[in-house]
Amino acid sequence: MMQILYSGDVSEGYFVGWRDNVTSKAAYLLSLVNMGVTVQSAYITLKTGNESAYTVVQSEYGTILQQAGQRILDFDQKAQDEWY
Repeated sequence: MMQILYSGDVSEGYFVGWRDNVTSKAAYLLSLVNMGVTVQSAYITLKTGNESAYTVVQSEYGTILQQAGQRILDFDQKAQDEWY
């Protein structure tokens, strides 16, 4: 996946237009945040020895991540409705 994001060729139609470009970048940033949450969960688990520490991190960031993902989908749908 990362290789596709870094070496996707615009001339080959990887990005159809600005909507795809913005949506893909937003989704990529959201995936980085998700990885950060995973790392935070692992850190807390290792630090405390509590194997269910991910529930603490999930309860803290889960709603925010869901809302961010929904905003990306909403933007994508609105852009499609207006331009296509």
